[in-house]
Amino acid sequence: MIFHRCRFAPTAVQHVATSLIVTGPGATLVLQRCARCGRHQVETLPGRWDAQQLDAGTRRPS
Repeated sequence: MIFHRCRFAPTAVQHVATSLIVTGPGATLVLQRCARCGRHQVETLPGRWDAQQLDAGTRRPS
């Protein structure tokens, strides 16, 4: 079997309110999927992000 390094791309973005998570004024959960094997992972980012900001690598000021 040939092993590969997963290359994840965002598939869904959801903002979580302060009362549900302890990372400060809120966080954004990003569901990512590997383009090669289909494996999923979740990443937590501080603050509020949307899909366009993730693609561009920028976030609006808090």
